[in-house]
Amino acid sequence: MRHRSSQVNLSAIFAGCVSIHLTEKPLQLMRDVVKIVEPGGHILDPFAGSGPTVLAAVQEGYTATGIEVTDTYAELARERIRKELACAA
Repeated sequence: MRHRSSQVNLSAIFAGCVSIHLTEKPLQLMRDVVKIVEPGGHILDPFAGSGPTVLAAVQEGYTATGIEVTDTYAELARERIRKELACAA
């Protein structure tokens, strides 16, 4: 099943002004949660949505894999993670 793409203001999203996904988790919460994994561990998020778990994992020094069935959210997550990591570099 394909979901319709919607117009999204990426500037507002990446500025932290709005959520990308209906059930998006706060980034700081996910940064705290991923620390449960042993150092050097790999984080697997089978319901990646807008990517906060993957982003948090990478920011905390883990490797991560996110899986998202919805093309729109998968693309938004990739773009979000790419931009956030580029800003941090």
